[in-house]
Amino acid sequence: PNYDTHSDSTMTATYSVIAGGYAGAGNISADPLLGSLGDYGGFSQTIPLLPTSSAIDTANTATCPATDQRGVARPYGPGCDIGAYEWVYTDITPPTVALASTATDPTNSSLIPVTVTFSEPVIGFTAAGITVTNCTISSFTGSGTSYGFTVTPAASGPVTVTIAAGVTTDAAGNPNIAATPLSRTYDSVKPSVTIASNALNPTNVSPIPVTVSFSEPVSGFTRNGVTVTNGTISNFIGNGVTYSFNVTPAANGIVTVDIASGVAADTAGNLNTAAVQLSRTYNNVKPSVTITSIAPNPTNVAPLPVTITFSAAVTGFDSTKVTVANGMIGSFAGSGASYSFTVTPVANGIVTVNIAAGVAQDAANNTNTAAGQLSRTFDNVAPTVILASTATDPTNVAPVPVTVTFSEPVTGFTAGGITVANGTISSFTGNGNTYSFNVTPAANGIV
Repeated sequence: PNYDTHSDSTMTATYSVIAGGYAGAGNISADPLLGSLGDYGGFSQTIPLLPTSSAIDTANTATCPATDQRGVARPYGPGCDIGAYEWVYTDITPPTVALASTATDPTNSSLIPVTVTFSEPVIGFTAAGITVTNCTISSFTGSGTSYGFTVTPAASGPVTVTIAAGVTTDAAGNPNIAATPLSRTYDSVKPSVTIASNALNPTNVSPIPVTVSFSEPVSGFTRNGVTVTNGTISNFIGNGVTYSFNVTPAANGIVTVDIASGVAADTAGNLNTAAVQLSRTYNNVKPSVTITSIAPNPTNVAPLPVTITFSAAVTGFDSTKVTVANGMIGSFAGSGASYSFTVTPVANGIVTVNIAAGVAQDAANNTNTAAGQLSRTFDNVAPTVILASTATDPTNVAPVPVTVTFSEPVTGFTAGGITVANGTISSFTGNGNTYSFNVTPAANGIV
């Protein structure tokens, strides 16, 4: 304390700790918190300041003596202490240290920035005091309480940075406490993506269900990240690894679904690779079917050869899918779009062959339409023929009129099919089942 006593008995005090307060520069109104008189070094006993005294570091440093009553150099801290005793702080608190990084976890950054912050300035801290796994240190810099450096991951996986206890000290020689390890998972692998559908190829399914699977959870993937040709997207849902939606074909033909690279990112910020295109041929046209035979109508051919032709390759078609009236199927063969078999008529009359709708299906599962009926009239009875004349027997009529009557219409009958003895044919005419001609006798006698 500084005191100034005048003749009028008014005391002046500055830079003093006075309980209850007193006017003057630097004065503090507080309990000075003094210890007991004792031997604290020096040539005489002193009264020490307690560690929480407000007198510590609050004196006028510019005017304070160079040493205190014990001969301790002043100031010890940032300022001189008020009074004759300079409080000497004994630092036994070890510095703490914290590791931090602005890199996210996980991260795809190949240069991970790391900061080191001590609770107080330290001495002799270098990169050698840092332990790392799966990475290397570079660009080490800093002093006092703050340091920084960069770690470069060696491979994908956890990258850790640790600072062990005792690698540096504060000014009082207290070694540091170990830091909580810093860990980042380094991931530079781009997520892959697959597009799948349980719809067959080709297919008649509409809409076509589509599933998208990423190799790891991603964010930012929406229907805008999908490109569809010959179709439209609906019912888009999903998150993380799995997404699904429907594609409604716009027309028959190829429908494609693509996902380009860079439309989604994993938690480390890696953008996806492009997906292999999904392609489905949409076909909702039912295959038609025709039944033909080279046998004429009517016919005496037995068995009748029959050919079946579908407009597209089908499966599931066999002889049991053919309905025959007045005949029996044999020698069934074929596959895809073409089949053949024979039909042996049971009796003379109409033989029919039918194929109903829905008895076979194409690769897109479209079932066939019904075929037009094949019909043949089977006739294996030879026509009979009768020769007649209005002339009496014997006769003097010349020429002799002759009529020919078949039991049913015939074709290919000409005068060349008639044999005459003792006469010649003329005036041949007729068709179907009735014909006529004249026979002129060559001489008397049997004609």
